[in-house]
Amino acid sequence: PHKDGSKPYRLTPNKPVMKAAAMRAAVPTQSVRPTTRKQKEYSLKAYYPSKLDGMELKILEQPEPQHRARYQTEGSRGAIKDASQQGFPVIKLYGYNKPAKLQVFIGDECGRVKPHGFYQACRVFGKNSTACVEQEIEDTTVIEIAVLPENDMTVKLDCVGILKLRNADVERRIGPKRAREKKKANTRARLVMRCLVDKSDGNQQILQAVSNPIVC
Repeated sequence: PHKDGSKPYRLTPNKPVMKAAAMRAAVPTQSVRPTTRKQKEYSLKAYYPSKLDGMELKILEQPEPQHRARYQTEGSRGAIKDASQQGFPVIKLYGYNKPAKLQVFIGDECGRVKPHGFYQACRVFGKNSTACVEQEIEDTTVIEIAVLPENDMTVKLDCVGILKLRNADVERRIGPKRAREKKKANTRARLVMRCLVDKSDGNQQILQAVSNPIVC
């Protein structure tokens, strides 16, 4: 006891805090796995060949030369037709007979392949349309479709349309000055189709094919 007769103050452990600390200590920490090349998305601005190592990605039916892109405030204008207006663009992967992934996006009308500043791909729903998913890579909408041996490694693009971006979205993508300069000239686009195939060494090979220009 103290001189004044009072008992010394004793710190008592906080049981809930001790219990929580013990639980944290009991949970094993997992090491962070490094991101491998296979897990990364491949740049939409890079060059890839259409033919390599006995494989070839070939457009069998080109898209129609003119397709009215829809605005975001409008309903669907349907999928892009083929040049005959009777069907849809068709693409086939030769020299490979395992499941692969096809990615489709809207690119500039000419020159080096890169995403279009004024147009994006959009998924078109239909009762008998080819199954696909829509995702975003590098701020660009990409339509993904399975390429399967049971379909002779052939894909009918009856699920892809073209969306015209709002001015605000265009300026955000390419900058206000460039948007003003290119607004009147950018009325054409191309379908960019690239196929990701798995190689025996665990890496992926990309083949890319680009359509004829489409007036939007």
